[in-house]
Amino acid sequence: MMQGARRSLWLALVVSVLIHLGALTAPGWGLPGLDDEPEAVLLETRLAPAMAPVPVAPRPSPRKKSPVTPSPVAVPSDPAPSAAPELAPQPDAVPPAPTFEPAPAPPSAPVLVSEMASRWPRAGRIVFQVTRGEGGLLVGESIHTWQHDGERYELKAITETVGLAALFRPARVEQVSAGGFDTHGLRPHSFETQRDGKRRESVRFDLAQGLVFLSNGQSAPLLPGTQDLLALFHQLGAHSADQGETTLNIATGRKMAAYRIVLAGVEMVVVPYGEFRARHYLIAGDKSDDATEIWIDQQTGLPVKIRHRDRKGEVFDQLVTHIELKDTP
Repeated sequence: MMQGARRSLWLALVVSVLIHLGALTAPGWGLPGLDDEPEAVLLETRLAPAMAPVPVAPRPSPRKKSPVTPSPVAVPSDPAPSAAPELAPQPDAVPPAPTFEPAPAPPSAPVLVSEMASRWPRAGRIVFQVTRGEGGLLVGESIHTWQHDGERYELKAITETVGLAALFRPARVEQVSAGGFDTHGLRPHSFETQRDGKRRESVRFDLAQGLVFLSNGQSAPLLPGTQDLLALFHQLGAHSADQGETTLNIATGRKMAAYRIVLAGVEMVVVPYGEFRARHYLIAGDKSDDATEIWIDQQTGLPVKIRHRDRKGEVFDQLVTHIELKDTP
């Protein structure tokens, strides 16, 4: 009988591993932001060492909703990079990676008072779990962290695979957006994407020349309200519920593109951290078969759920599991 029980246990273990392997190696498997399509973004970020964010008390169970209340918590250290195949070196034509110190405004330039700067918590950290498919297979973790002083900000993001996904397909993506504020909200000055420690794309927003310089050597006009892929998720917090549809110019690192931002409505959304009343946005680019949805919490203006459906039909969800805020408005 004992031998039969052992055989059953081993059989169950083998079946579980095969199921996960099948999910991970099936055609089209991949994390948004870790594959070829830059519009798909999964994010994890790190705070600078000097920042000590204060956590928000966890949300209640989905049947109950309570406000976010800060309380002291230490920020965990950065996760160790995952091993991954070495990428091909960047072409010689690619300009140097931009620094993340925002360019100072001319002495005569007036200081713009931004509603975004006054509303956005001075420092914060949001942890997401990343799932694949309708069954919610856990494949990664993503964290957004930021800090700002009312004039300049730095927003970082690191996403990496976890569990069996990390064992069979390790990947780590880091993104950094830095800049200031204007009447539109966030005003990026630089943006960079790295994969497994190697630079992939970078963007420099040259305010003096009124141009955006991409890492492939191309440039484009710097239009008012232009965002990068990472800043976009927090810039939506500056939108009001009466903005039914608008267009934002987004620098992906490889190209500039105009994206339609459509407010689908205000609804209750349930995530592991609790229940939120959120504005549901649809983001459409130049590919009808590639779509992103973002849910922005009405109370804090922060993203609590991000869904991406790639051109292969794969669906990935980022669901908030933890929030820490410091100096909330």
